[in-house]
Amino acid sequence: MTVPVPADPDSDPARDPVRTPWLCPYCGYDARGRAIGDPCAECGVPLGEASFRPAWFDGARLSRMRRAATVGALCGLAPILVLVAWPVAATVVPVDLMAWVFLALLATTAIGLLGQSFAAARIAVPGLAAGRAFWIRVGAWARPLVVVAMLVAMLVAILGLDRLESVTDGGLGVAVEALFVVLYFTLPALCVGGDLLLGAMFAGIRREARVAAPVWHVALSTFRTILVVVSYPLALFPFLGWIAGPLVWSILTGIAFALLRRDLAVAATRPRA
Repeated sequence: MTVPVPADPDSDPARDPVRTPWLCPYCGYDARGRAIGDPCAECGVPLGEASFRPAWFDGARLSRMRRAATVGALCGLAPILVLVAWPVAATVVPVDLMAWVFLALLATTAIGLLGQSFAAARIAVPGLAAGRAFWIRVGAWARPLVVVAMLVAMLVAILGLDRLESVTDGGLGVAVEALFVVLYFTLPALCVGGDLLLGAMFAGIRREARVAAPVWHVALSTFRTILVVVSYPLALFPFLGWIAGPLVWSILTGIAFALLRRDLAVAATRPRA
C-alpha cells in the first residue's frame, strides 16, 4: 500500500502570490516579480491590481492621448501643404512677391512646431511612469524654443556682429562672435536632441502598453531617426537651411505622432480592467 505524500504547501499553486508584470502605477518603479499586496520598493505604496497595467491605461486618458497624437501628426502636414502649393503659387504670383511664399513657409513651420508641442504636452498625462511626462514636455518645448533661439542668433550674427566689433575695437566683438559660432552648432544639435528624445519617449509609451511594433513600424521609425540626425547639417546651411531644418523636424515629428496614434489605437482595443 502506497502512503500518500502530503503536498508541500509552499508548492501549492493556489497559495503562490500573483506576480505583477507591470510598473508601479504611482512612481513607475519596475515591480515585475513582486507580489500583489507587497509594498513598492521605491515608494512603499502597496502593489494592487492596477499594477497589471499603466496608470494612464484607461478610456478617458487613452482617448485624450489619441486626440493629441492626431493633432501632432496633422501639424506635421502644415509645411507640406505650403511646399505643394509653392509651384502653383510660382505660376500665378509675381516673382517679386515670392518672398511672401517663403514667409508663409516659415509661419507654417513655426505653427507646426508649436502645435506639436501642445500635442505632446497633452500626451504627457499624469501617471506616465518614471518621469516620462516630464521628459516629453522637455522634448516638446525644447524644439520651438531652440528654433526661435537659433533664428535670433543667426540674425544677430548677420546684422550685428560687424557693427559690434567696430564699436568695441575688436575686443568684445571677437568674444561675442566666438559665442555665436558655438551657438551656431549647438542650437541645431539641441533641437535634433529634442526630436530624438520625443521619439524615445513615444517608444517608451508603446513598450509600457505592450504593443508589438510590426516590421513596417520599426522600419519607418528607424528611417525617421536617421533623417532627424542627417537634418542637422542641413540646418547649418545659411538662410534656406535655417528654414528647411525646422521644416524637416516638423514633418518627421509628425510621423512620430502618427506612429504613436497607431500604438494607442491598438492599446485601446484591449481590456482595461
